Amino acid sequence: MSSFFFALIALSAAFAASPNLPKLHGRDLVTGKEIQVKPTEGPVVVVFLSAVCPCSDSHRRELARLKTDFPKATFLGVHANADEDLPSAKAYFTRAALPFPVIRDTHAELANQLKALRTPHAFLFMPDGQLVFQGGVSDSSQFDDSAKKHLREALEDVTAGRVVRTAQARPLGCPIERAD
Repeated sequence: MSSFFFALIALSAAFAASPNLPKLHGRDLVTGKEIQVKPTEGPVVVVFLSAVCPCSDSHRRELARLKTDFPKATFLGVHANADEDLPSAKAYFTRAALPFPVIRDTHAELANQLKALRTPHAFLFMPDGQLVFQGGVSDSSQFDDSAKKHLREALEDVTAGRVVRTAQARPLGCPIERAD
């Protein structure tokens, strides 16, 4: 069988076994402030990002647009790559000027808990903590407007009170590098 088939099985198993909204806290890489995401009235988006992955970088503008287009949603970026040093990551995310905090997941605890695979890898939770979408922000490793926008569709569905059309989508991009 193909490696894609096995990856699809692993992704399906990861989705089925994913927990509800975990505790989300950490230090914002840009401001240094302690961040703690608490349950809100709107959905919560957790997206794993990288300071060096071209795929992650190509989705920056779309993520900023999503935050603007869905103001009731809480967004949190997570940087979990052990092979990216803190000063470089801080410099990158400062330049990126995302309209939401990005926390450091030093030991990939959150990445492991959610079974995040790549950057960007997004997770959408309902206000009650139920996971309703996980996967790629889009179906393109180099985001452009012609890409299928998985996360945008999921947010549209949630805010319209509909069941999410696509509950999981293959994340594309660089693997999250975990420490040994």
